[in-house]
Amino acid sequence: AALAALDALSLPSRTSRQVDARSASVAPTPFFLWVHYYDPHAPYDPPPAFAARANGDPYNGEIAYVDAELARLLDGVRQRFDRREPGSGPGRDAARASALDRMAIVVAGDHGESLGEHGERTHGMLLYEPALRVPLIIRSPRTTTPVIRSDPASLVDIAPTLAALAGVSPAPKMDGINLLRRTVEADREVYGETNYPRAAGWSPLRSLISRSWKLVRTTPLELFDVARDPGETDNLAGKWPAIAAAMAARVAEFETTSKQAATAPSAEAQDRLRALGYVAASPSVQTDSSAPNPAREIAAWGEFEDALTDVASGRGAAALPRLRGLSTRYPTAQVFQKVYAQALLDAGRAADGLVAFRTIVARWPGESGLLHDLAVAARAAGRADEASRAEQAALVVDTRYPAAYNGLGLIQVDAGRFAEAAASFERATSLEPSDPSYWTNLGNARRELGDPARATEAYRRALAIDDGWPDAANGLGVQLVQGGRAAEAIPWFEKALGRSPGFVEAKLNLGIALQQAGQVERAKAAYRQVLAAPQKYRQQRDAAAKLLAGLR
Repeated sequence: AALAALDALSLPSRTSRQVDARSASVAPTPFFLWVHYYDPHAPYDPPPAFAARANGDPYNGEIAYVDAELARLLDGVRQRFDRREPGSGPGRDAARASALDRMAIVVAGDHGESLGEHGERTHGMLLYEPALRVPLIIRSPRTTTPVIRSDPASLVDIAPTLAALAGVSPAPKMDGINLLRRTVEADREVYGETNYPRAAGWSPLRSLISRSWKLVRTTPLELFDVARDPGETDNLAGKWPAIAAAMAARVAEFETTSKQAATAPSAEAQDRLRALGYVAASPSVQTDSSAPNPAREIAAWGEFEDALTDVASGRGAAALPRLRGLSTRYPTAQVFQKVYAQALLDAGRAADGLVAFRTIVARWPGESGLLHDLAVAARAAGRADEASRAEQAALVVDTRYPAAYNGLGLIQVDAGRFAEAAASFERATSLEPSDPSYWTNLGNARRELGDPARATEAYRRALAIDDGWPDAANGLGVQLVQGGRAAEAIPWFEKALGRSPGFVEAKLNLGIALQQAGQVERAKAAYRQVLAAPQKYRQQRDAAAKLLAGLR
């Protein structure tokens, strides 16, 4: 994707204008490209070759894989831009610098991974050094001698540094400093924070680094001399209370200048919510000072991560006991409650999942995402009216929430109101045009309305976003079968099954396409696969049984 983005960059044509032969070069077009490699995140699952290179260590295997991908990206930059330079190629002047040599390159980590230190397996909950210290490498075309800097730096410094390299004045209130200037602020303070613990009902954390001192603002305060104690094992707050207090006061100043007040829904929105049966309370006052210290609860977060691994691996039922225990022990932990409720739905316990989501919405009213989750649960439980009210309530809170429009469309499809559904899906795609599921749902609704051309258009929009999107490939196949072009439909159903082998509807449709194309034996095999599907696919199984019987 990164290399494709490079090809899409707009560069001036070298053939559309005359280049003065006496000119040493044509000024290059400035550009900026940002690439985020997400691979070194849990669960760690590098390609086998890179896991082997890292002696089976999956995290180091992920790092090795990204390192190789960075090399591929830089090679691509060099090849794509050098071939566009005047006089480039094998015979060009060897003294002429590569385009890559004129580019500033910054490699940075957005965070570290604790990998078990201080009890944290990954990142996000705690503010100890393994999660805060990140690689930061700046390659400037203006600098020829490598330098290793040990003074404090922050990711907020990247923007002003790049601005300076581009000869652009930074915005007046831009945070950070130009890291390539020679002078260093000896008393510089570096601030860090995480609000993620609030998702578990725990206290958010703040940190401040000044010289070798580091404060973690929690209960109780933690003060470390990271130069002497890089593992942050010796809390010196009791020994140096004045330093701890002064740094805590500075943290409070940072919060005062950056804090934004939480706002409640408008009076009109609250009236509409009440009419739909929901109460929109004002945002609850944060009780961070009395909330648990996440460092003391980190073992529970490890349990939660284990449960998430089970859920992500399709073992949601196995995760239910652990999630139930966490939701009981931490009733104010929204993330525990929500994942438990979703796991109930995934395990086929729709009624229990609906009860759980009702409890969540009652505890945290007026949140559009939770209201949408309630709607999804109600629809799964066959409570169409409740699902519709919940989606409408979500839209009262956030009138531009695409998932709620998509949810309304699905409810309208269930009721056979395809024109209304198409309008809802069109609204969802206008608000979030990059979601292939919204386009696929729009295609399905248009197909039901007897508008095959516009249905095909919607399916192709979905496939332009994700060329293997199973539902869109299946939809296109159905269009072709209904249009009497069964042989052309077969590859689309196969494409859907290639991405989603358990897609029972696509298996049934593949059998129908094969049968209509005269491939009877393959059609029989497809129908038998449908008959082997779980009992919940009774409708598809019954259809396959009848079709198979007709072929005998």
